[in-house]
Amino acid sequence: MEGNVLVVVVLVIVAIFVELFFSLLLVDRPHPLLVLLLAISVGMVHGPRDGAFVAFSGGLLLDVFGGPPLGRQTLALVIATLTVFLARTDLARRTVLAPVLAAVAGTLLYWVVLAIVESAGGLAVPWLHLVLRWVLPTLVLDALLVLPLIALMERLSVHSGPRRMAQR
Repeated sequence: MEGNVLVVVVLVIVAIFVELFFSLLLVDRPHPLLVLLLAISVGMVHGPRDGAFVAFSGGLLLDVFGGPPLGRQTLALVIATLTVFLARTDLARRTVLAPVLAAVAGTLLYWVVLAIVESAGGLAVPWLHLVLRWVLPTLVLDALLVLPLIALMERLSVHSGPRRMAQR
């Protein structure tokens, strides 16, 4: 990933701004979890360690810009991105369905961790409302967006990789 660090950093920053923009524009409306999808995409293309790095750094920035409690986004994104480890098997390399399943599982884990953190903080979590209003719509959005995002990551990886010197 050394040749792609700048590309990934730029994508993380863009994903954070877009996600924060969605939060402000679509107040009380579901939106895709772009940082999660980016972490899964980077993990699928470059490896689970790089995906976990994107999840951690993106989650930390979302926590800083999103308000208290500090750490809830980071924790949810890192745990959810662990699905990348499951998706990078031989079966995952042979099927187009693996990234979609990783996005769905990651989204579910993200919401479960957030709800547990909220509950541990003393807030009442309306589980049925959470599932119907937030989890299910986000699952659909994330499942639809993960394949184009992986294709974008693969394309950027090809174009931004180390360049060879022309032989004379």
